[in-house]
Amino acid sequence: MTSYWVNTSANTMIKDGIKKSSRDFKEQYKELIEDGYLDTEVNLQTSFYEVESTPTLWDLFVNAGYLTVDQVIDLMDGYYRIRIPNEEVKKEFKNIIDYYLSLGDGQLNRLMRYLRYEQADKFIKEYKDILYDTKLS
Repeated sequence: MTSYWVNTSANTMIKDGIKKSSRDFKEQYKELIEDGYLDTEVNLQTSFYEVESTPTLWDLFVNAGYLTVDQVIDLMDGYYRIRIPNEEVKKEFKNIIDYYLSLGDGQLNRLMRYLRYEQADKFIKEYKDILYDTKLS
């Protein structure tokens, strides 16, 4: 089942934003995926397309419903704890990673499933395919 918002213009804007993102954003994105939350600056006042920055890109994620502001850490500095709200959205984050890495649909999900269920031969084949595809991109 696909969420109603997955194929919206916000989804396209997020994918475009990630392509334009800084190294700082990519490091924070990794931390968010690993921990399920992130303490960071979020600019809730300015659009990413007005000012391309990490804080405005996080705002785009919040406004699109991909992330939830879980806690206000410092309102004056725009510092918040943001988190992935549920498993449905977490799955979409994996799809965004597939897109960002130019992977085929579901490749990352299959790789993780093979690892989780200890299917070593399938894992190795999928991993090699990903490395090969990524190298060619």
